[in-house]
Amino acid sequence: MQAPLAEVGDEPQQFAGCCLAISKPLLHALADALPRDPDLILSIGCGSGFLEGLLLQMLPGELNLFGVEVPSAQCDYLPAGRELKVPGTRALHPDAIVASVLMFVYPRVPELIASYVNTFADGALEKLVWLGHRSDWADGEKILNDSFVDVNVVDSSGLPAHEIMVVATSPKPRAARH
Repeated sequence: MQAPLAEVGDEPQQFAGCCLAISKPLLHALADALPRDPDLILSIGCGSGFLEGLLLQMLPGELNLFGVEVPSAQCDYLPAGRELKVPGTRALHPDAIVASVLMFVYPRVPELIASYVNTFADGALEKLVWLGHRSDWADGEKILNDSFVDVNVVDSSGLPAHEIMVVATSPKPRAARH
């Protein structure tokens, strides 16, 4: 099934199968933040793959983007071959060692972010994108500030006031992380 890119407007709106409010400005903000192929982007806990499917449609052939999810999840909006599986919600996918970007949308387990960063920051990781509810940001903020040199809230991200997009770059060396 293909995510309805034509239905995405200038104002944030909810779509079935995605926690995040989606808008054209959000998709453009993400497009600006994400590297182009061949850099690997993993969306950890992608759920239905709705947001990822929209990004792949918007930038056909430009993103090396894969969703990572547990076996029971139905990633209905990801194209064939774009879904990677982990055995459980706290499991790490080994391809993260070669990923330059990790993306987390409404992460339910903040410790999973820390596990990915602590395990794979010495690999190809250059950037982490965090999207979610502002009230959940305190947990993510501590992890990202402890793990990255630069942590920036993206203004004009096309999200409603209750949601936030954060881009963290330049992972700190393992010895400098708390």
